Amino acid sequence: MEFLWENVLHKIRENISKPSYETWFKSTKAELNENTLTIISPNSFARDWIENHYGHMISEIIKEIFEQSYEIIFVSATNVESVNIKNSSSKSDHTYDSMNTPTNQIKKQQEKINELEKRIQVLEQKLEAKINLPLDDPLQIK
Repeated sequence: MEFLWENVLHKIRENISKPSYETWFKSTKAELNENTLTIISPNSFARDWIENHYGHMISEIIKEIFEQSYEIIFVSATNVESVNIKNSSSKSDHTYDSMNTPTNQIKKQQEKINELEKRIQVLEQKLEAKINLPLDDPLQIK
């Protein structure tokens, strides 16, 4: 059976309210590459919302329509590195920035936080040495 995102969207529309469909799904696109379905949302907020609130429903609808399961990847259009759409007789080939996943973004932010905390500690030590007062006792600073 040929994969058509419109078939999935039609089923989604039957299962959720019109405002929810218009808000979260109207601007989505999807492509099937082997056993991986990539759902592309217009932005990262929509991507996260769809994945967290509708991911299970989408998975069930896909199983129902296509009689098989697919790995589902949720991405935002801003994270898609390149989309090479070939003629309709060949598969669409989608790659996206896997380094820009929410988990990797959190790890990068935590690394930055740790680095900044170390720099703050060094600066606090230098300041304490310069004024000869511990910074954890604010009553002594005049």
